[in-house]
Amino acid sequence: MKIRFDLHNHTISSFDAYTSHKKISEFLDEGDIEVFAITEHDKTCVPPSNTRAKEFIRGCEFTEEKGAHIIGLYVDYKDLPDKSPRSIINYIKSNNGLVCIPHPYKKDSGLFNFYDKDLFINDIDLLEVLNGGNIDNPKISEAILFCSRNNIFPIASSDSHMPNQLRMCYTEIETNQNSTFRKLVQNREINSPNFYVAQNLYEKIVKKTSAETKIKKTQIIKSFIGKFLPFKVKRGIRLLNYYLFVSKDLSYKRTKFIKMSFDELKEKYI
Repeated sequence: MKIRFDLHNHTISSFDAYTSHKKISEFLDEGDIEVFAITEHDKTCVPPSNTRAKEFIRGCEFTEEKGAHIIGLYVDYKDLPDKSPRSIINYIKSNNGLVCIPHPYKKDSGLFNFYDKDLFINDIDLLEVLNGGNIDNPKISEAILFCSRNNIFPIASSDSHMPNQLRMCYTEIETNQNSTFRKLVQNREINSPNFYVAQNLYEKIVKKTSAETKIKKTQIIKSFIGKFLPFKVKRGIRLLNYYLFVSKDLSYKRTKFIKMSFDELKEKYI
């Protein structure tokens, strides 16, 4: 049995994302992804309406005290008084959740940029070696080696913030176990994964579409002006700009994918 999953996605509920909950439901109804997670920034996610997805995972992308991100799967957000990585990980584990480290070397929010990665060897269930928004990171090879040496399960995730980024990167595993996805990961009952990366992303790395460039440019202007405005006002301006000028150019579209096994990925990056 093959299972395709994407465990890192955001909706309009996150402060920097634009995908509506309706778009998420429409995307999942196409049946391309069996296991799908919404991982809002420091917020409990809103489950989509009934979909064809085999399993929906509620999750949260926690921000720890230095700004690094840690994803908890199968857990709700909690405003912890202690925002250290250890406190966040303990909260996730105590609630029978999975610890996933997203974009471990991303500037400003990669956990391994702030801490010795060996501190977390026994805590990590999943680690993103490919992230749709950070696929050109020069330290991808280090993430791959870390997984290989420590028997940590590597994954590819979209980290989608807009509809056209859904299913940009995802992972496929094959199993003969009739278990929930959580049990498969916890019990290490999974074989070497295959990674799928959108062809345009694979070939052009993180080259933006004209519409994405447009929203980035307008956001720079709004951010400059927004230094003098409250966050809610800035967010409102960005949402208005998105829906008036950008959203029609960023709808979800099926695309061709490049398929790579973990061994092929190692050959490419190491």
